[in-house]
Amino acid sequence: MLSRHDKGYKISIRASVLLVFALASLLTGVVAISLHYYFSEKLILQTKSEQFKQTSQQIADHITRINERADNTLSVMIHDTRLFSNSKDNKDILQHVLLEILTRHPDFYSLILGHANGDLLQVINLKGYAKLPSSFQLDEDDHWLVYQITGQGSERKQVITYLDESLNVRKTDTQATDYDPRTRVWFQDATSTSVTKTEQYVFNVFDVPGYTYAIKSAQTGDVLAIDIASASLNHFLTAQQTKMKHLVESEMYVYRGNGEIIATSKNQSHQHTFDDLSQLIKLDEQQSGLANKTHQFGKMLSVHEKGIEKYMFVLPLPLSSDMQSDEVDYFTVLVSKEDVLAVIKEKIRISILVTGLFLLLLLPVSWFFASSIVNPILKLVGENKKIQQRDYNEVSTLSSHILEIHYLASSMVDMSRSIEQHENSQKALMESFVELIAQAIDDKSPYTAGHCERVPELGIWLADAASGSTDEAFSEFSFKTPDERREFRLAAWLHDCGKITTPEHIVDKGTKLETIYNRIHEVRTRFEVLLRDAKIAYYEQLLAHPEQQSVLKQKLEQQTEKLHADFSFIAACNVGGEFMDEAQLSRLHEVASIKWQRYFDASLGLSPLEEMRMADLKNQHLPVEESLLSDKPSDLIPHEKAVEYPESLGINMAIPEYKYNLGEVYNLSVARGTLTAEDRFKINEHVISTIRMLGSVPFPKELARVPRYASTHHETLKGTGYPRKLTAKQLSIPERVLVLADIFEALTAADRPYKKAKPLSVAVDILAKMVDDDHIDRDVFELFLTSGIYLKYAKQFLHESQIDSVDIQKYLR
Repeated sequence: MLSRHDKGYKISIRASVLLVFALASLLTGVVAISLHYYFSEKLILQTKSEQFKQTSQQIADHITRINERADNTLSVMIHDTRLFSNSKDNKDILQHVLLEILTRHPDFYSLILGHANGDLLQVINLKGYAKLPSSFQLDEDDHWLVYQITGQGSERKQVITYLDESLNVRKTDTQATDYDPRTRVWFQDATSTSVTKTEQYVFNVFDVPGYTYAIKSAQTGDVLAIDIASASLNHFLTAQQTKMKHLVESEMYVYRGNGEIIATSKNQSHQHTFDDLSQLIKLDEQQSGLANKTHQFGKMLSVHEKGIEKYMFVLPLPLSSDMQSDEVDYFTVLVSKEDVLAVIKEKIRISILVTGLFLLLLLPVSWFFASSIVNPILKLVGENKKIQQRDYNEVSTLSSHILEIHYLASSMVDMSRSIEQHENSQKALMESFVELIAQAIDDKSPYTAGHCERVPELGIWLADAASGSTDEAFSEFSFKTPDERREFRLAAWLHDCGKITTPEHIVDKGTKLETIYNRIHEVRTRFEVLLRDAKIAYYEQLLAHPEQQSVLKQKLEQQTEKLHADFSFIAACNVGGEFMDEAQLSRLHEVASIKWQRYFDASLGLSPLEEMRMADLKNQHLPVEESLLSDKPSDLIPHEKAVEYPESLGINMAIPEYKYNLGEVYNLSVARGTLTAEDRFKINEHVISTIRMLGSVPFPKELARVPRYASTHHETLKGTGYPRKLTAKQLSIPERVLVLADIFEALTAADRPYKKAKPLSVAVDILAKMVDDDHIDRDVFELFLTSGIYLKYAKQFLHESQIDSVDIQKYLR
């Protein structure tokens, strides 16, 4: 899916689709879960706010009910005269009444009857909602405590009696006391018209904080009171907290506006003070206490305590009672944010788990749907490779339900057809240029016309035969593709393209003295001058010596005969038909040494280059005696620049000192043919031009060997060829084929000015000798004969007079 390339890592479409799908699903899931969390948090905070409001209402109702029960109880009891009688029976009745009321109302801490004379009767419910301080060691069976104070002065004493649930006396403790209920606030504030309620204070017996409700008897002045411990409200708060699921760690407080905490759901050692609670909310400088943060009432406030995030809820209690003081009671809840959001987080965890599982389940589905994109694209990659390999006819379309891929597949087929058409047009254009170059080379010289056309024909016939041959010699060679065959054919067409740079007079040099024209005419003119000089001398001598006419005439005839014979000899040497032996070379130098008189200035009418070469002719004293044939310094034409070839070309040719040597004796002394060493190099240099010309052409990969094939047709198997002196190991079958094709065409061509066309049998015999001389490959030569290509070529390109019988068996091994 992921691979390393030169330009970085690449990722597959399938992986991209999966990644995009996974990221999109993940992003969607994250957004959905985040929104779910956000709105769930808002909802649960709203829910908790409503729940806490309901709790505050319940607390307010609870406090109101306590007030009402206390008020109702005291209002009824104050009219029972038996409670204020001093008789023993009435006192027993009073005690039982008090016990019965405390039993019915476990939230009442105690019932008190304070007499106007200072006596006191108090019954305390040891098993009520009020939790007594642990400093008091009470027995398990202690259920009631009866506290009585009687007597005056030194006789004043208190009797504390502990009763079990069945009202059996468990123990009694009598002590002297100076406690006087008449000094207590509840006694002093009591009235006979209504029940009064004190502020929270610490009760006398067990140091328990709470409130006292009191009413005074109008007849006796005694005060009947009910103590309600703050702990009873704590019990109610704890019960309310327990009802709240996931909020077991919450803290509930009821406090007054003056900063006094009335009740809490926490035990004494863990609860916050009012200042602690106040510090949790940022207060204004001029405000103190939670009660003053009116704008924050009824809201879930986010606070931090010791690095723990918590919510805090504050709300005034909506109490309804006639006994309310000026101070307002408030309800606050402090709860861990973790507890509040526990349900949400659990749901979020489930949502994440379900989403993750769903995503995992969808991955195979996305993989499947990605396949509908990836598989056609992979098929298109295969079709693209066919285009790269130029198998255009093999390119086919494919069916896809994805519209864009369908369009892409169709466009790829259309593209392959267009590329094929363009390539074919480029091939046709290139081949037309190649044929144009070959035609231009042939047209340049009427004597080589058709050479660049015939060699490719013969070469491709022979190469096709080698490609299809089953002989072991050709087992490693074949045209595997049409491009390889085209590569060879183009090379055959271009094998002599370098001749376009070879001077025409060199290519067509039919005589030794030929340059732009045949200089034999200059030589003949000199012989004409010598003949006329001989005749003039004859007549001058005849005038002086008439008597010697016969002798002088015989001498003239001898001179005339010799001049004609010498010119005929020079003319024969100029043709270059026979091999020049030593005797002929000696006679050539003898004739060349004949002197003649030049009476005209040879430095006139010259071109600038000629003036530079013939500077020695100026200021000569005429007449000048010159040799009939000469090699002058002006005949040596230097190279315009140093002839050097890049090492990469592998050129291995001897470079002559001069570009041309026009010396008459030098040219006529050529032993075989008409070309001097300089001429031969200039002609051979056409292969180097071929290498350079084709090397500068950016051939495509399938035509990369065109320059090589086109430049090796003058090499030999024994390493004596040019321009690289390659050996048999370095020459491939196509290169060996072109060697034979080039030589056979040259032997049989009827349009060469410097030689006659050879008959078929003679040309084959010459090829056989070149095979024996390791100039031509034997296997290619035998294939040339056994395949019948030699006869096929002869019938198509040779004159009928050239086609004779060839016994090929004598040339085969």
